[in-house]
This record gives sequence, structure tokens and C-alpha cells, in this order.
Amino acid sequence: MARLPFISLDDATPEVRALFEKDRARTGQVLNTTRIGAYRPAIAAAARALGQAVAGSGLIEPQLRCLINVRIAGLVGCEF
Repeated sequence: MARLPFISLDDATPEVRALFEKDRARTGQVLNTTRIGAYRPAIAAAARALGQAVAGSGLIEPQLRCLINVRIAGLVGCEF
């Protein structure tokens, strides 16, 4: 399967740099999903907005959301 290389900060457009900075402010690092989403910044921003809307809706309790994230990470082989 072909893999896309991450977009580096040096190669990032100003729009992508803004996404990178939001990650750094929130988590202390640029997330891999953001580095791949940087190929299509509008889609990355929309996906982020969707995630924030779900998290901010209050329909999923924070503890359950954390358990869901851990479970999904385990299913796909990611450390969480």
C-alpha cells in the first residue's frame, strides 16, 4: 500500500501552518492526522470541526469518549 509522506513545517502553506499551531497549542505537538490532512486543509478543518461538535454536544460523556478512543486505538494498533 502506498503511503503519503507527512508535510513538514517548511513545506506547509500558511493555512496548514495554522492547523499545525492549533495542534501544538492543544497537545504540544503536531498530530500525524494533521500532517496527512494538510494535503487537503479544507477537509482537515471540516473533520476537526465535526470532532469538536461531537465532543462539545455533551451527548457523549468525557469518560465514555476516552474509553472509545482507547478501544479504537487498540483495534488499529496505535498506542494511546
